[in-house]
Amino acid sequence: MKKWLFTIAALLIALGLIGPKFTGNVFNQQLEQYIDTVNKLGVYEVNIKSREQGWFSTDATIEVGLNMASFDPNAPLPEINIELQADAQHGPILTNEGLSIGLLQWSLGVSDETAASDIVLTGEGPLYRAVGKMNLLGTTIYRDALSAFTYTDVATNMRFSTQGWQGEGYLGAQQTRYAGSMTTLEMAMPGLYELVITDLGVSVQAQGSIYEMILGQLIESTASVGFAQMQVADLLANTQMQMDGFAVNYALEMDDAQGLANFNSQLTLAQLDASDISIRDMVMHSEVNNIEQAFLRAYQDMNKAVAQNPQQTSEIMQQVMLDNLLPQLMAEPELNITKFNAQLNNGNIELSSNSKIVGVTSLPDTMESNDFWLEHLQSQTYVDIDDEAAQVIATMVLASQLAQNPDFAQMELSQRTQILQQQSLATLEGLVAQGLLIKTSDGYSMAFVMQDGQASLNDTVIPLAD
Repeated sequence: MKKWLFTIAALLIALGLIGPKFTGNVFNQQLEQYIDTVNKLGVYEVNIKSREQGWFSTDATIEVGLNMASFDPNAPLPEINIELQADAQHGPILTNEGLSIGLLQWSLGVSDETAASDIVLTGEGPLYRAVGKMNLLGTTIYRDALSAFTYTDVATNMRFSTQGWQGEGYLGAQQTRYAGSMTTLEMAMPGLYELVITDLGVSVQAQGSIYEMILGQLIESTASVGFAQMQVADLLANTQMQMDGFAVNYALEMDDAQGLANFNSQLTLAQLDASDISIRDMVMHSEVNNIEQAFLRAYQDMNKAVAQNPQQTSEIMQQVMLDNLLPQLMAEPELNITKFNAQLNNGNIELSSNSKIVGVTSLPDTMESNDFWLEHLQSQTYVDIDDEAAQVIATMVLASQLAQNPDFAQMELSQRTQILQQQSLATLEGLVAQGLLIKTSDGYSMAFVMQDGQASLNDTVIPLAD
């Protein structure tokens, strides 16, 4: 018995002494891999300025700069550089945040000393700090925080402030998760605008590693962004707009067996109030289906090539389309709005639309061939709209058209409003007379169908020009 106890004790001591060296090498290898992955984007320039790797810990200073040439090589953009301090304790015995077992405990931060002089911290702690722990299986759980601060641009006097950001994430070989939130974000330009966003939140979940996400590789994922309220004041026009309960959810679904990808999004808006418009209970569900994964990769590569050779944009795009467009069209891509409901100034709107490319076996001689696209387009769109909502839309369209008329612009507001109301009703009646809309008991409807090169509007065949 004593022999076994002695053996176990010896193994534990060896693990405690030798393990930190091994985990230190793991941390430094992953640090270099992460930096190499970020540098491949061409947007950032990251390098290790200094590093001290001991047996039980590693300290490193990392320089991060924006590659301004990747934005506009001809624009006189200022250099933006920042230093990050990375510290790691090597496991398996960890003590930085209480006694625990794991491969690593690490922190990454930007202190107020290295922040720009025109950033004023109003909260506690450093400007930014992230802390994480890698368990014995190699997965990492971390949390990060951005301190409350105020920034004022000396050139424009633009002011930006936030009450800080709190987030937490998970990094694994097969999954990456992150969720964060900010209580308040404010931006203001004296004499021009003021913007306030409250309870801003973001979340991302991907079925892949952080390296795959950084490189923009296609992996099944979901994401959401939303806020409780946004207020915008236009100080020049003396108008205000407020949005409440805004959220967008995205999903990328991968069908590896077929080599296809589907994009889904759901947008919701509880309320929007502006000077002349009110929107309530807006919901929109949209889909982009049957997108070839090979086409998406070619499209990503095309964007990189265009960024590196902007003078050859036309040639690059044309070649990519010639090489990849036919398989994409043969996959019968779809663009659908499966649901759109909203209340516009007390009038309801309902819309659905489905569009699909079908039956393609070869590319046309020219992409501008209308006959080709009409022959292979299959589309249905249905709209129902109440009287009040229809009049609001007609009024907005007329207002934008008449805004260029100097006589209309010089009229009193009441006179302009009266003219718009009269002409909007006349416009709607004209659309009904032309068969473009159908008058219903409480509003208007429209049905457009495109099938086999034939188009119909409200069950009336539309002749298509050759």
